[in-house]
Amino acid sequence: MPEIIIEQNQNIRNYINVLQLPYSAALNNHIINMVSGIITAEGNKTISAIYRRLTSNRDRSTGSRFLSEYKWNNEYVDYKRISILSARMLMNTTLVS
Repeated sequence: MPEIIIEQNQNIRNYINVLQLPYSAALNNHIINMVSGIITAEGNKTISAIYRRLTSNRDRSTGSRFLSEYKWNNEYVDYKRISILSARMLMNTTLVS
């Protein structure tokens, strides 16, 4: 089980890095921890449950501040996500042709 979580966390880290979001390394780590926690937490996906599942950064108040105080640009994140997926689909289509 630990190997799966570590590999999953690395895959999430790779994906977040590919997006090249204009956030600091600390904020990217919070994003990675939250996504990993959401995937692995059982039951209710509360901040406490998410951070309880993590092997690092167990300070729940830090996670809560990260979610409540940081100003997100959802449109930009969606744009980057869709751009990356579109480029990958185009590349796969070109490889198949």
